[in-house]
Amino acid sequence: MNILEKIERSFINKAKSLARVMTRTNNIQVTISGSDAYCVEGRINLPQGDYSDSVWREMLEGWIDHELGHLAFTNIPVMNSAYKISEFHQHILNIIEDIWMEKAQGERFPGARINLARLCKHAMDRNLFPLCSSLPTAHPLVVLDCLILFRGRFFVTGHDVLKGHAADAYQVACQVYGQELADKFCEVIDSISGVSSTKQAFDVMLRIVELLQKESEKSDSDDDTDEDDQSNDGGNGSESDNDSEPEDGNESDDDNEPEDGDKSEDDNDDGESDQNAQSDNDGSGSSQKPPKPGDNQPTSEEIKNAVKAVLASEDKDGLQDFHETLIEMLSEDAYEAQEENPSLLAGGGVLLGDWIPPVMMEVDSAEAKSMSGRIYPALNKVLFDQVETLPVARNRGNRLIANKLSGVPAGNLSVFRKRVEQQDLSAAVSILVDGSGSMKDDGKMMKANVCTLALAKGLHKAGVPTNVTYFGVYDGENNRTFTAKNFDEPALDKKFGVPASGSTPTAQGMLVAMNQLVLRSEGRKVMFIITDGHPDDVSEVTEMAEIARSFNIKVVPIGIQTGQVRGFGADEFVSVNDVSELPAALKSAVKNKLFS
Repeated sequence: MNILEKIERSFINKAKSLARVMTRTNNIQVTISGSDAYCVEGRINLPQGDYSDSVWREMLEGWIDHELGHLAFTNIPVMNSAYKISEFHQHILNIIEDIWMEKAQGERFPGARINLARLCKHAMDRNLFPLCSSLPTAHPLVVLDCLILFRGRFFVTGHDVLKGHAADAYQVACQVYGQELADKFCEVIDSISGVSSTKQAFDVMLRIVELLQKESEKSDSDDDTDEDDQSNDGGNGSESDNDSEPEDGNESDDDNEPEDGDKSEDDNDDGESDQNAQSDNDGSGSSQKPPKPGDNQPTSEEIKNAVKAVLASEDKDGLQDFHETLIEMLSEDAYEAQEENPSLLAGGGVLLGDWIPPVMMEVDSAEAKSMSGRIYPALNKVLFDQVETLPVARNRGNRLIANKLSGVPAGNLSVFRKRVEQQDLSAAVSILVDGSGSMKDDGKMMKANVCTLALAKGLHKAGVPTNVTYFGVYDGENNRTFTAKNFDEPALDKKFGVPASGSTPTAQGMLVAMNQLVLRSEGRKVMFIITDGHPDDVSEVTEMAEIARSFNIKVVPIGIQTGQVRGFGADEFVSVNDVSELPAALKSAVKNKLFS
């Protein structure tokens, strides 16, 4: 065992020990494989990177403590209930949940507090936490995100390196929402220090939403007042803008920026955040004076537009979740390390035979059925041959059939020639679906399942023999395959709710699909790969794609929420961010001759 293997083994043992202590369970497995970091129920996977890099290890340690904190503290049903209200509600709750959870994790385990603080510092160094004022034309939701994220992490979680970011976010929030509303946001954010459950975090999220809704209603009321004022006194409607200014006393003593001295180094060392300082201070945390009403303050109309934009926003309008960005960065680092040192990868691992996952996710059958009707029109030209039949006699046309003219006196007017084209089924399809743990992020697995079901239903309806195989399905010890549909079977909805779990042995999955396709008699053979684009071993995928081409199998990767499918060139795959984009993506694949 070389030194790098010893470091990896030590790291795994440490992570397992932390998992047992922090979650009070012995059932969590820790593995190192591929280039993706992910945490699913019962398993933490670490990317195969350069473990001799101490900074990279510290970032991984912080990420592990964060994920274990979620396993210990986060109530998933409550989180899901926010999503059922709207993406915006879930988006805000995610930020608040991370803040209180990391505070709780740090108070319970001082070592975790140190790791999480180091992670925050490294994130700052890698520019994962941008200054709000540096973001060009930021959506009002981004401004609110920055205020909650940076103020919450500085005041509540105790990440002192974010002091300047918190002050900056407050300044920008005042410019977008006005000081009065920004101060109210800060009051609610500071209350996260008293949160001790996901349900209480949910309540804090609702308070922020309520502030926005009240401001929206107030703005509508102010518009009505403006109209009345203009009709009564000749249009001095601008006077009503004074309603949005803070009351006397808000300008000086109720500042909301961080102030030097509110936290002591001793408090940070013992793992406890200084809640007394938070409750006693005036809310400011910077020597810079807060903006006074009238200094870059927005108009009532600008506040109203900002509030309405936030209430109508979706998850994509705000900041990307910090830990999703972190995972992407860790994966990129691992990928670069693997390219520099291929020996880090000992192949993509073993992919064992079929196994049925004991628990399935819900799949949106209605959406899949709706999309399936658009699959055939998108693919019929590449999956079917147009074959002309023998001439058919018709009663109109421009080409006569000479030997039919004798029947005209008897009333037989079908004397015109027409050739009819019929479709000859000439293709078999294998759909390969990535079931790895990284597909859990941002609902990728749910979208992959619906896309797969839609594709399987559409092809089956058109009479195309189609096989569906999930790969990287984790049985607790090994990566397995799961056959959701054999070639001549109908697509059953209940088999397409596979959860994300294992690593990403894409090359091994491609081999399984090839073995199925080469035995088929059809002239055209197509392999779809539905994935987030991060295989365990890129070189093996490239090699397997070449082998597939030698067997005249067309490989068409469909990336789920990704701009890169590793192992394939930029012009060799299509991608979708939502299930509704699948038909257009397939048409694009046809246009770009991926089936040729």
